[in-house]
Amino acid sequence: MKFMLKSAASVLAVLTAAQIAQAQSQVDTTGGTSSNLPVAGVEDDRLVGVAQRERPGLDPEGIRLGSIILYPSVRNELEYDTNIFATAQNEEEDFNYIVTPRLELASDWGRHSFTANAQARNEFFFDNGSEDKTNITSFAELRLDVTSDAALFVSGFYDDLVEDRTSNAFDLTTEEPIDFTRAGGAARIVNRFNRVTVTGGVSYLDLDFDDAIIASTGTVSEQDIRDREVLEFEGRIDYQLSPDTSFFARGIYNDRDFGLELDTGAAFDRDSDGYEILGGFSFVLGNLFAGEISAGYIDQQFDDDPNLDDVSGFSYFAAFQWFPSERTTVTVSGGANIEDATVAGSSAFLSRSGSIVIDQEVREDLILQANFTYSNDDFEGIPRVDDRIIIGGGATYFINRFVNAFANVSYIDQDSSLDLNDFDRFTAVVGFTIGF
Repeated sequence: MKFMLKSAASVLAVLTAAQIAQAQSQVDTTGGTSSNLPVAGVEDDRLVGVAQRERPGLDPEGIRLGSIILYPSVRNELEYDTNIFATAQNEEEDFNYIVTPRLELASDWGRHSFTANAQARNEFFFDNGSEDKTNITSFAELRLDVTSDAALFVSGFYDDLVEDRTSNAFDLTTEEPIDFTRAGGAARIVNRFNRVTVTGGVSYLDLDFDDAIIASTGTVSEQDIRDREVLEFEGRIDYQLSPDTSFFARGIYNDRDFGLELDTGAAFDRDSDGYEILGGFSFVLGNLFAGEISAGYIDQQFDDDPNLDDVSGFSYFAAFQWFPSERTTVTVSGGANIEDATVAGSSAFLSRSGSIVIDQEVREDLILQANFTYSNDDFEGIPRVDDRIIIGGGATYFINRFVNAFANVSYIDQDSSLDLNDFDRFTAVVGFTIGF
C-alpha cells in the first residue's frame, strides 16, 4: 500500500533545484516556534518536478554500508552581503567564506525505513570576525510498517545554532549573534481504513538561548526569558473521494511553557496554549497540477498574564505545483502561524506568507531558478507590522556525479511600521559541492 502522506519539509516536493543544493548549508536560524509534525497530502509518482527527478550519471551513488547507504558531501561558498547586520542605517558590507560538511544516511530495506543527516555550516567573514558562526544540525527518522495499512514514524533532532540577524523575534541589536539550541522529536501513526486515512501525532520542542551583550549599552541581555518548551498534538482525517482527490480535516493543539515567569523575575508571563483547525483537499489534476489547499482558524491564548493579548485569526495552508511542460515546474506555497514574540509589550505575532518558485531545466545538467516570497508579521499589543519581500534566482550546473557548481542572488526588503526595523539586503553566492 502507498500512504497518502508527506512530511512538512517535502510536501509535494516543494523544494526547488536551487533549494535542494542549498539544503546542505541553510537552516532555519530565526529561533521561532513552528510545528514539528508532518503534514499529509497527495503523493503521486506520475508528476515529478524538475528539482526532484532522477538524473542517471549525475546523481551521487553514495557509499554502501550493508543495507545502509552513506552520502557524504562538502559544500563551499563565497558570499557577498551588503548589510550583514540587517540594519536600517550604517549598513556594513562584507564577504564571507562558507564551508559545510554533511553526512546523510538512507536505508535500503525491503520493509521499514531509516534516514538521518548531520551537517555543520561554518561561516568566516573577511572583515567582521564577530559575525563568524557555526550552525550544527542533526535529524533522524524511523518508519515502521506495522501492517500493510498502518505505519509508525518516530523522529528526533538536535541543532546548535546562531540566530540570524534578520530574525524579528528579538528587537535589540547585540554585539554578536545570539547562540541557541533547538532539540526535540515527534511521533505519529498513520492508518488507512479503505477510503479513510487517520493520522495522529505528538511533537516536542525545546529552545534554549544564551545571554548576549547589547551593542548600544554594553549591558548583558538575559535571554532566559526566551527559553521555552512546546508540546503539540495533532489529529487528521482524510477521505479519498477518488484516486486523485481527498478531503481532510486537521486539528492541532499546542502548549507553550516559558522557563521564566512573573514570580521568577520575568516582566511578562508568556506561557500560552492554542489550537488550529483546518479543512481542505488534496488533488492531482491530470499531468498539470498536484497539491493541497486548506483554510481555517488559529488561536493562541495568554491567560496567565492580563497584560498580554491573545492572538487569533484566519489560517491557511497551501502547497501545489504546476507542470506547464516537462522541463518547467512552478511551485506555489503559503501558510499562517503564530510565533512567540519576546519584544516589549507584545505576546506574539501572526505571520502570513506566500511564495512562488519557478524551476527551468535548460538541459539535464543545468537548472535555472527564480523565486519570490512575501510575508506579513503582525505583532499583537504593539503598533508594529513587518512586511518582507524576498526576490531571488540562481543556477545549478551538474558537472558530473561528484561535483556541481552553483550561483545564487537574493534581495530582501523589510518595510516595518517601526522605522528602526526597516532594512534591505542583497547577497550573491558562488560555489561548488563535492559529494559521493
